[in-house]
Amino acid sequence: ISSNSPTPETKIEHAEATIVNPVTEDESSSETWIELLSDEFDEDFGIFHPGGAEYVTYYPFVKDRRGVFRIQHGNDNTNAFIYTDDIALDKPSITANSMQVKIVFSYYANSMELHDGFCLDYSVDNGSSWHNQNCWHVVDDFENGIWYDDASVVFELNEDHHGTGENVESFRIRLRCDADSANDDLLIDKVQVLELVQSDLTPAT
Repeated sequence: ISSNSPTPETKIEHAEATIVNPVTEDESSSETWIELLSDEFDEDFGIFHPGGAEYVTYYPFVKDRRGVFRIQHGNDNTNAFIYTDDIALDKPSITANSMQVKIVFSYYANSMELHDGFCLDYSVDNGSSWHNQNCWHVVDDFENGIWYDDASVVFELNEDHHGTGENVESFRIRLRCDADSANDDLLIDKVQVLELVQSDLTPAT
């Protein structure tokens, strides 16, 4: 898949922070997941853009779900994908050169065979380059014909990935089909993006 997909300049600003699964490690610090964005695709592609638009289709209702898009392997032997604009990170209250983010999503695979699957990539340079974070493959990770809700992956963003020594302030994600037949389909129902924010609770002296 080419990394030279369109790269709009618009940044996705997160709404007022939603607290998810707060975790207290000790009396002086805490870690909290906050929601940066969430989309159930009730109306078109929402926060995502189609890459290889011929092979990305939106359905108002399919497979007992409302608001679903299909990503498939193309007849011209290319794998289609969907990607976001820049997603702005919330600023942590302590100094840190790495951020943990979590992607939660629902998916359904159709007609995939051994070694077929899909991948999650991310970019920290406005889509100029992409890093493969995780891939899921039929048999090993999922079966065809089943909705998998709340699938998730957690990973770090840091200056090593940025390549300039600067702190990462935003990132993009991309979901792409990784298959070998035009009959191989991936359906996505919803996507949620969260950031782990650390707070220093030690009283000032």
